[in-house]
Amino acid sequence: MKIMTFNIQHGVIFDDPEKRIDLAAFANYINEIKPDIVGLNEVRGIPENIPEPENINEINAPQAKTLASLTNMNYYFAPALYRDTWLYGNAILSRFDIVKSEVFPIFSPKKDLRLYDRYEDRCLLKATLSAEGEEINVFVCHMGLCPDECLGAVRIICRELDKTAGKKLLMGDFNATPTDRLLSPIFKRMNDAADKISGSSLTFPSNLPRVKIDYIFASKEFDIISAEIPEIYVSDHRVHIAEIE
Repeated sequence: MKIMTFNIQHGVIFDDPEKRIDLAAFANYINEIKPDIVGLNEVRGIPENIPEPENINEINAPQAKTLASLTNMNYYFAPALYRDTWLYGNAILSRFDIVKSEVFPIFSPKKDLRLYDRYEDRCLLKATLSAEGEEINVFVCHMGLCPDECLGAVRIICRELDKTAGKKLLMGDFNATPTDRLLSPIFKRMNDAADKISGSSLTFPSNLPRVKIDYIFASKEFDIISAEIPEIYVSDHRVHIAEIE
């Protein structure tokens, strides 16, 4: 299987002075790579009672649904932020059937008033896929910018990993580097696909990456064959790809 994690910055083309949204460009990028499973962060959506705009690049368009249509994949959208006219969170695209999906809220603690503006409610998406007769549990998360926020996210991630038997994948933008001790509970439970990268594993910012904050983890039942961070960019994050058997 080819696995891909992608923070799409709600479809905004990186470095575009007009902050132009172009979902077709993101879909073309995904279609070039031909992944079987894609974890998406920073995805916009709309409540069920709001009509869908005709223009797919409207800020309040259902982006996961649109990308699924443009890539011919199944999808599930997991909101973390709920507003009257828009939603925001994580999503999964999959060539396999999504047989079950769950959303686990990660509420912002807002403890450090100096960093108050950086706090944001987030979530962990769990999707159970039927892949060639076997079930795979895929977790997608976008962790916060503040240490206490990340600590709460790691606790929820590890809780759900421990409760889930069988094959597991975990991916997303964790806003933490591999040396950050906050991530050590995850490294103890899962294998980091970046260990198979022969070149640079840095993912952010996409034009001149300085840090690795995007991850694909796999449970021990999987054999990680290869991984890479392609140099082509469209978002402010580079994509992370892994081939897993």
